[in-house]
Amino acid sequence: MEDNFFKKFGQKTQQKAREDRLAKALRENLRKRKYQQRARIEQEEPVTDEDSFENAVFQEGERAPENQDTEKETPK
Repeated sequence: MEDNFFKKFGQKTQQKAREDRLAKALRENLRKRKYQQRARIEQEEPVTDEDSFENAVFQEGERAPENQDTEKETPK
């Protein structure tokens, strides 16, 4: 009966208030993560046409192996 009283007058129950706070916190965390991800992407240097994707994923000073076949020929 107490819940009906609060609902009639537009007041939030404790459970509803808790759910609203949780939803607000989740939205805020999502917004922050998106902002941080955008900031990281903007800080990264774009890959030039001269660099292939394979070479771009290695750290500076390391290069991808040049044309190494990973598959061995199978005898027929």
